[in-house]
Amino acid sequence: PDLTVSGVRTTIVDLPILRP
Repeated sequence: PDLTVSGVRTTIVDLPILRP
């Protein structure tokens, strides 16, 4: 998956629950 924000949140496809 694509790591963004210093690897805190991954792609929405991988973690649809994590949305900082």
